[in-house]
Amino acid sequence: MTANERGRYALAELELEVGLREGWVRYWHKGDLLPLPADLLRRVDDMGRQLRRAQEQTRQAQEQARQAQEQAEQERQQKERLLAQLRALGAEPKL
Repeated sequence: MTANERGRYALAELELEVGLREGWVRYWHKGDLLPLPADLLRRVDDMGRQLRRAQEQTRQAQEQARQAQEQAEQERQQKERLLAQLRALGAEPKL
């Protein structure tokens, strides 16, 4: 087998090339250099961190929404109590 013009050895059936880069055996698929396993692990770790941040932001947003609903319910109940007090005093508030 002979190297191609880029100094790589092609495996045409797999659209893969094998060659040396910086002293290491590396692989290219359809002309794109495939990442090393350590690079892939870093990407997976980064994606995991991003996912955890997104989950935490979602949890915080859900908690804020729950608190807003709770506050709205408390304000509704307070309004109802005040309306009941006004009616007990003989006033009929116009809403």
